[in-house]
Amino acid sequence: MIEKISILIITRNRAQMLKNCLESLVKQTRIPDEIIVVNNASTDNTEKVSLSFKNKLPIKCILEKEIGTPYARNRGTKEAKGTIILMLDDDCKADKYWVENMI
Repeated sequence: MIEKISILIITRNRAQMLKNCLESLVKQTRIPDEIIVVNNASTDNTEKVSLSFKNKLPIKCILEKEIGTPYARNRGTKEAKGTIILMLDDDCKADKYWVENMI
């Protein structure tokens, strides 16, 4: 059985770190079925960075106005369609085999 993979990334005012994170996901040996970026009430250009990857990744951007990791994580897991949900911090760069190895 092939699992449907969702990646959940929560971010708040760390647009450059998010960009680096998303760039690492473009290089994966197994591209996930969806990437959910939960923008936790950012005031920087987080949304613009997320949307700049629309042509490279199956990305879905969600705004969570209630500030806090629990709110953002709960929102993201409710939106996820995958049978497996992988969580990645916005300040991380995933090794190119990360998704493949997590499966």
